[in-house]
Amino acid sequence: MFKTIFHVLLIFSSISVFSLIANPTKDPTPTIKKMIGFIRYKKNTNALSLIDTELYSANLLKGEYENLNENQKKEFEEAVKLYIENKSFPVALKYFDKVDLTYEKPIPRGNLFEVPSSILYDGSQRIKFSWILNEKNGNFLVSDFMVEDKLTSDTNREKLFAVLKKDGFPKMLEKLKNAASK
Repeated sequence: MFKTIFHVLLIFSSISVFSLIANPTKDPTPTIKKMIGFIRYKKNTNALSLIDTELYSANLLKGEYENLNENQKKEFEEAVKLYIENKSFPVALKYFDKVDLTYEKPIPRGNLFEVPSSILYDGSQRIKFSWILNEKNGNFLVSDFMVEDKLTSDTNREKLFAVLKKDGFPKMLEKLKNAASK
């Protein structure tokens, strides 16, 4: 009996060791490729499912996000989704429609991964940027985007904070929804 248990344990341990050897690092790049495919074919709901809009929303408002109640957080996240779908995806489609991207090796950054990428645009113009992904429930999700070493959440936060501080959360939410609808 002990021999049988030992052999079973040996087999399972060798399988897990083999899987580590076969896949020594995690690669979030397939998530990006899948999301771009969904954007290209205007499957926005599917593309949005590959974005961690909860984390992105929290990053947009930083410490102020924690001051929101659960309902406000959900309302803000829904407005962010609307903005991404109506404003960000059409811009992405313009660049990603008929152009292939190049991806460099993912760089682990704590609990995030950065995937440096580039596009050759208009025949000779190279646009460089990075995708920021996190792992959630065993899946990679896009959680930010970096251009010229600056995160989009940092860039957009400045605009949102100005409205939030001046007019309060309801007005900021209304302005975000209006901007997403235009």
